[in-house]
Amino acid sequence: MKKNSALKLTILIVCIILISLISFVGIYKLQGGMIKNIMPDYLVSKELNGTRLIKFVVDDSTKEVESATTEETTEEASEETSAEDETEEQADENTETVPVNSKEVLTAENYELSKNIIQKRLNQFNMINYDLRVDTTTGDIALEVPENSGIDDILGYLLSQGTFKIIDTETEEVLLDNSNIEEAKTMYYTDTTGTTVYLNIVFNDEGKQKLEEISKTYVQTTDEEGNSTTKTITIKLDDETITTTYFGQTMSNGELPLTIGSPTTDSNTLQNYFVQSGEIAIVLNNGIIPIVYDIGTNEYVAPVITQDILNKIILAAIIIFALMVVYLIIRHRTYGIISALSIIGYIALYLIVVRFTDTIISLEAMAAIGIAIILEFVFVQAIAKKLRENSANADVTIKKELIKNISLQIPMYIMAVVFVFVEWETIKSFGIALFWGLIISLIYNFVFTRLMFIQRANMKK
Repeated sequence: MKKNSALKLTILIVCIILISLISFVGIYKLQGGMIKNIMPDYLVSKELNGTRLIKFVVDDSTKEVESATTEETTEEASEETSAEDETEEQADENTETVPVNSKEVLTAENYELSKNIIQKRLNQFNMINYDLRVDTTTGDIALEVPENSGIDDILGYLLSQGTFKIIDTETEEVLLDNSNIEEAKTMYYTDTTGTTVYLNIVFNDEGKQKLEEISKTYVQTTDEEGNSTTKTITIKLDDETITTTYFGQTMSNGELPLTIGSPTTDSNTLQNYFVQSGEIAIVLNNGIIPIVYDIGTNEYVAPVITQDILNKIILAAIIIFALMVVYLIIRHRTYGIISALSIIGYIALYLIVVRFTDTIISLEAMAAIGIAIILEFVFVQAIAKKLRENSANADVTIKKELIKNISLQIPMYIMAVVFVFVEWETIKSFGIALFWGLIISLIYNFVFTRLMFIQRANMKK
C-alpha cells in the first residue's frame, strides 16, 4: 500500500516537474540550424512593453495618366511642322498630371470604409490589443500597437489597396477583377521535387464563366508552317505585375492557382512562401481600400512602467512566494512540501495557459494572477492543516475543502466573467487573467492537488 502510494506520488511529482520545465524553461527545437523555443511568447501590454504609434496619411502625390482628350492640330501648326515631327507627335501618348486620390474619393464614408478594411486585415493577421482611429475630416488613420507585435512585417499589406486585375498583356483590357473573386486561400502540394505553395483564387459564377472563356483564348497556338503564337495575360495586384502567363488547359472549375516561389524542401523557405501567400489572400478577401495611403509617422513610445521597475516588481513577487513556501514547509512539514510542489505546479500550468490563450499581461492582469496564487495558497494550506491534524479519510476531507473553496469563490467567478465582457481594457485584462486562474485552480486541484495529498496520507497509514 505504502509502496504503491509512494510510486503514484512520485509520478505526480515528476508530472509537475515536467510542467514546470515547459512553463519556466520552454520547449526547444532545431529550426533552420538554430535552437528555438517553440512556446508562444507572452503578450505584454503597451504600458509594460512600449507602443508603436503609426499614422497613415492620405497620399497627396500626383501621377501621370493618359489624357482623355487630344489636341487638334491647327493649319498654321501643320504648315510649320515637318512631316517627321508630325509622325513623332502622333506616336507620343498625350498624358496629364492628376492626383493619386481624386477629390471624389476623399469623403468621410470612404475614410471610415478604409479604416474598417484595415481593421479586418489586422484581425486576420492575428493582431490584438491594438487601437485604430480615423479622422473623418482629414482621412488620416492612427494605429497604436504594442512593440514587438510584428507590425513591420505586415505594414505594406495593411496599406495595399487590394486591386486585383487579370488583363490582356497586349491591349491591357481588364478580363477579371476583384468583383469576380469569391475567395482566395493558401494551398500546397508535395511531390519528389519538394513542396509547392500556391495562392488559389476561387471565382464566383460570373468569374468562373469568364475564366473558362479566357483560358481557351489566351493560349499558345501553332500555325500550319509551325510558327507558334502566344497570347498572354498579365496578373496585377495594385498595378504591380505578379506574373505574365498563358493557359495550358481549360480552367473549367472556376479556380486559378498562382504558384508562390518554387518547389522546396527547406522549412524556412517554405514558411516564407506560406506567409507571403497568406498575406496576399488576406488582402484579396477583405475588399478594396478606396483611398491610397502613405505612412506619415512610425514612432516608438516608451512604456509607462520601465523595465527596471518591472524587474523590481517581479523580484518582490518571487521573494514573497519564497517566504510562502518556507512558511508551508516549516508549518506543515511533509504536507508543507506537498503544498509547495502543488502551488509551483499550479503556477506553471497557469502561465502555460496564459501563453496559449493570448492573455495580455498588464499590471491589472499581474494583480489578478497574484490574487489567484494567493487563493491557491490559502486552499492548499487549509488542506495541509486538516491532514496534519487528522490524515484519516483524506479523500473525504479534501473533497469537503474543494466544495468549500468553490462555494467561497463563487463571487470571484461571477466578477471574473462579468469583467471579461467589459470593453474597458484595464478591467477586461484583469477579468480574463482571473477567470483562467480560477478555472485552472478548479481542474488542477481536483486532479493533482487532491491525488498528491491522498497518496501522502496513505503513506502515513
